[in-house]
Amino acid sequence: MNNGNLGKSARLQAAMKALKGAGGAIGSLDLAMKARSPAIGTVISELRANGAVIDCELRVEEIAGEKRRRWYYTLRKAPEGWA
Repeated sequence: MNNGNLGKSARLQAAMKALKGAGGAIGSLDLAMKARSPAIGTVISELRANGAVIDCELRVEEIAGEKRRRWYYTLRKAPEGWA
């Protein structure tokens, strides 16, 4: 996989900003909307390749009477040089 460079990619920078701004876990849909990228799994992989430490957690939540699986991401450590 050819990973984007966090220093040059507006897409990756938007995702990193959303992760940092969350101050904890953020759901994949919220992250996709804030980062303006539908491929959040790919974005997370690219951020990890750039040195970010990101936890991933699957939660089962009840929404409108139905159980739904939702992924949540938590930034544990930003890459070096990322403010």
